[in-house]
Amino acid sequence: MRAFLSPRMVLDCHAMEGRRKIVFYDGDCLLCAAVVRWCHRWDRGGKLWFASLGSDFARERREDLDLPGPGEEAETFALFDEETGQVAFRSRAALALASHLGGPWALLGKVAAFVPPALRDKLYDQVARNRRRWWGAREDCSLPPGSLRERILP
Repeated sequence: MRAFLSPRMVLDCHAMEGRRKIVFYDGDCLLCAAVVRWCHRWDRGGKLWFASLGSDFARERREDLDLPGPGEEAETFALFDEETGQVAFRSRAALALASHLGGPWALLGKVAAFVPPALRDKLYDQVARNRRRWWGAREDCSLPPGSLRERILP
């Protein structure tokens, strides 16, 4: 089922093109959905947009951005910066996102950056492999709150 986009949402989406930071996530994962809601709540600059890895938006960009397919265990999360053209995966994506959110999250990201990348990614992979067992998976198609719905790319 295709989500309805109001004309205002389409205009907002296109007005921001080139300046967005797009979070690609596993749309069936409850942990991932909670992280998306949390990021949206802390995104003071309004630059974060979100796309499920199973969305048309992600499928159209999968090859160019080297995005994982839906359900791939290790890389369930990616952050694409349209301004720089860079894509971050795994723990690097989490650190970039924390930096973007600012405040205490940026500080936490700076502290976490001292952990060697191999160790950070090992921890990330452990959570990614077990996320559905620990937090569950979506069985229905629940709609996010209105302000977040406007930031979900089709």
